[in-house]
Amino acid sequence: MPSSSSSPMNPDVLAPNSSPMNPNFPPVPPSPSISSISIQNISCMVPTKLKRDNYLVWKALFAPIFRRYKLTGIVDGSELCPSPFLLDASGQLTATPNPDFDLWYEKDQNILIWLNSTLSEDLIPFTVGVTSSRELWLNLEQRFGGVSAAHIHQLRSRLHNV
Repeated sequence: MPSSSSSPMNPDVLAPNSSPMNPNFPPVPPSPSISSISIQNISCMVPTKLKRDNYLVWKALFAPIFRRYKLTGIVDGSELCPSPFLLDASGQLTATPNPDFDLWYEKDQNILIWLNSTLSEDLIPFTVGVTSSRELWLNLEQRFGGVSAAHIHQLRSRLHNV
């Protein structure tokens, strides 16, 4: 009976980093990143377009995506935008681009595209002039967060009366 443990002596069981095509243990691909979610996929993960009366449902669909891809900090403002340029030893800005800024900016703009792609057509005007995902998130929360809470309260009252 073949052993179920992973061992170099058992060719039927591959080590975690190997593949049947290349048993020389190629590197494991990095864990999924924000770049691995395409715009098309976001519509599958957030099938509900934001309308004036479904903000809480729409927001709840985004929450696990932001957590999974470690993007919550960008949207909630706890992950601040790094400086676009590196500092020298004396703390002065240099002309050297900051790779942390480039990564943060890519994430931010991808989130902004995702959010925009899940808005109903009548809400698109709220995106005019918005340049960051945080700015759009706050704008939508301010406009629709209270409306949705009021709607939920109204529904609870109706259920209670029934």
